[in-house]
Amino acid sequence: MEAAAYNGHTNIVQLLIESGANVNAQRGKSITAIQAAAQNGHTHVVELLIEHGADVDVTGGNWRAAIQAAAFNDNESGTAMEAAAYNGYKDIVQLFIESGANINAQGGDLNTAIQAVAQNGHTDVIQLLLGHGADVVAHTGCTTK
Repeated sequence: MEAAAYNGHTNIVQLLIESGANVNAQRGKSITAIQAAAQNGHTHVVELLIEHGADVDVTGGNWRAAIQAAAFNDNESGTAMEAAAYNGYKDIVQLFIESGANINAQGGDLNTAIQAVAQNGHTDVIQLLLGHGADVVAHTGCTTK
């Protein structure tokens, strides 16, 4: 499922879900399906996975949590929110917020979504995160050195 989500193949993800695949499955160092979809900006796949119970705060793999995966692409460890924010995927960050993701989840090279997006300069995503209570004084991660 992770590979289909990573490549944005919504129909394949749907078939796998209908066949009983675990939407939160994770193997070794790999990321979960929601992390993979968020990392690459596949909004429809993220929506589908959330509708079928994907954990938006799941941790592990390269992204730590889904909110970081949507924020950044090439850094190790983090959340999907962080990955989405880093890459400027405002619609995916909004989906995570609406689904109750921890906006201040920490982990990864850039630590939080607000730190990740600040590095890449997506003002609209920064405003969205700040409007929903993002902590601007987190004290861990490589951006605070």
